[in-house]
This record gives sequence, structure tokens and C-alpha cells, in this order.
Amino acid sequence: LVTASDTGPWWQRDQWNPVEDNRIPLRDHEPMGRYSVRFDRIGTRWLRRGLQWHCKVGLDTGVLSWSTVHRRVVAVNEFDGFLSGRGVDGPWLADHPAGMRALMLDFLGHLRARPVTRGRRTGQRLSPASVQRLASDVEQFYLFMTDNKDTAAAALAEPGWLRLGPEHAGFYRRGELPGKPRPRLDGQVIDDDAMTRIMGGLDLLGAAVADGGFGDEQAMRITMLVALLGRRVSEICLLDRDPLLPLSPIAPSSPGEPAADGDDQALVAKLRYQQTKIDGAP
Repeated sequence: LVTASDTGPWWQRDQWNPVEDNRIPLRDHEPMGRYSVRFDRIGTRWLRRGLQWHCKVGLDTGVLSWSTVHRRVVAVNEFDGFLSGRGVDGPWLADHPAGMRALMLDFLGHLRARPVTRGRRTGQRLSPASVQRLASDVEQFYLFMTDNKDTAAAALAEPGWLRLGPEHAGFYRRGELPGKPRPRLDGQVIDDDAMTRIMGGLDLLGAAVADGGFGDEQAMRITMLVALLGRRVSEICLLDRDPLLPLSPIAPSSPGEPAADGDDQALVAKLRYQQTKIDGAP
């Protein structure tokens, strides 16, 4: 009811829900399209409104995906908590470049020391990958606002954005943000024996619980398609209801006989799946 009765711009709402508001531009087959985004956790008004406008423009232009919007909100929410009590008066953050640099290095130190508050790593410090992601998302937000400060100031009625300068276009120098660790390859490759055992026990996923199985036929089919096709799990889960594209006729002359070219393993169809990592791919 709130969504239906609100006649204002959709992007100024403190909660974006694509299920309720089809004005929010999403990609086709958006993997996170049923998850809402909450801006109301960001207490600093100019920061919250600036992020809303940044995400709105990013979605409109296709520069940001819905999943990236989720990441930006999490990162800026963390930044908002860091700014609390530091006497920051507006979007320019500090009155001179040296103060700006010191503030953002403090933020990086805040992230490195911050404990995880939920999940199996509760109490431990954020991983280097999490630190890099949060710091980089805040940096990218400010880079966008610096490049578009005139338009942002007008759209948000906030002249403070006009005070952004070169020091806001990049907070960190090369090597200061932790790099993404390369995963170890040990145990990452499933050898032939292990694959045989996996496929041999696949029916247990779909078998009824009363018969000693897990009663999950969808998981059985998903695992089978992942193993046979090498696609990502998300790409299999996002398949259309009719995802097969027939190839040129290579049909058997009659049921039970091999294909016309003598190859009973000949391909007869292509699978159309969602390449969420590559825009415009076949």
C-alpha cells in the first residue's frame, strides 16, 4: 500500500523493492531480483540521498547491476557508522586534501580492525577480501559523485557536493588496499574417481527420505546439469522453462536407431542459459 500510494520518485524511497515497484530497472533474469534494498539504515541524510541518486543513475544507465547496488549500500552503511561522531559536516568530508587523506586511511584501519558480527567467523576480523570490497565500493561511490558533482548538487538540492575535488576521486594508492587472495588449487579439481562416486550417488538426492534419500529432486537435477555441462550453479537455477534450442536436423531415421551421420552421441540441441557475468553473450 505504501508503494502504491507514493507518487514521488521511486528512488527517493528509503526501501527499494523490485517485487512491489516495477519502475526499478533490473536486468532480465536478475539473480537477486526478489531481494529489497534498505537505505534507511544510513543515518546521515546527505550520504543516504547521495547514494540513492548514485544507485538510481547507475541502474538507469546500466553501469550498476542490482547485486552491485546491494554491495554499495552495505559499504556506505559501514562508512556512515565510521563517520558518526567525527564532526563531518557534509559531503566534502574534510576541509583540505591532507585531512581527507587522513580520514580515509583511518577508515581503512577501521575496516581492518572491525570484527565479524555474524556467521561462522563471528569475532574474527574482516577478511582481506571483505576489507577490499567495502573500501573499494565507498571509493567508487565518491569517484562517481566527483565526476557528476554539478548534476548531483542540483538533483539532490545539496550544494555540499560541489565542494568535491580531485582528492575525492581516489582515496587509496596502488597497493594500499588488500589484494584478493588467490585460491589454492589443492582440492579444487574433482578427479575421475571422485566424479564417478558423486554421479553414482546422485540418486540419493532425489530419493524419498523414507527410502534413505534427501527427497530433493531439484537438487539432483541441478547437480546433474552442473556436472554434465560445466555451468555455474546460478546459471542452472536461472534456466528458462523451455531452455533448449534445437540444432540442424540430426535426428535418427527411426526411434532407437543411431543418428543419420552414424554418431549416436551427436549433439541435437543447445542449452540457452543466463550468463550473468557477461553482458550480451550468446
